[in-house]
Amino acid sequence: MLRRGGEGFQFFLFRVLPAFLAAGLFVAACTVPADGMQIESGLLDYQADIIEISEGVTVYWEDYQVDSLRGEIDRENEIATFFTDVLLTFSEGTSAGQELTVYLQEERFVFTDDVLLEYRSDPEAELLELKADRLEMFGETGNFEARGSVDIDYRGRKISADEGDYEEEDEIFYMRHNVRLEEEDGDWITADRAQVHLGEEDIFRAEGNVEIELGL
Repeated sequence: MLRRGGEGFQFFLFRVLPAFLAAGLFVAACTVPADGMQIESGLLDYQADIIEISEGVTVYWEDYQVDSLRGEIDRENEIATFFTDVLLTFSEGTSAGQELTVYLQEERFVFTDDVLLEYRSDPEAELLELKADRLEMFGETGNFEARGSVDIDYRGRKISADEGDYEEEDEIFYMRHNVRLEEEDGDWITADRAQVHLGEEDIFRAEGNVEIELGL
């Protein structure tokens, strides 16, 4: 997940785009070669090292796509921020929220405010839906971290916790603090910690102060 080279994107953003702007060649949309980046927006305002884009924004690079109402690119610190109805589309799914900050050198994506992730570990896998206050995604590893009121809907189960970390290599979601799992039939489990396996094996492991209620 999200493991994509960002060198073409960064080269365009910090070397090519300023030259276009200085020459007056960038008005509302710009197209560059396939290994670069394309930005589409209704309005662009370029001041020193800050590029503001608004009135509807779509950004493409590699196989990522970001849609939002407006955004800001800080060239000096290599940070891009998108605001209001933000949607990130990538090969394993989509992530949405009201604000997205992209740390370009680190390939790190931070969503805040009303976050919803729809994710499949592979095209044949079950869909995982996750809601949280904050979601941080790491491009190089494909891992992600969810914080604050984490709610997961997966294989008919509803799982909640205060925080959780997903390790893509093992396809395991590690959840912590006030974990609760509820099955479709009403059975439930509570625990301090839990592991949710997203691979072929349907495994849920609970640890620490485990309580369970089963219908008989």
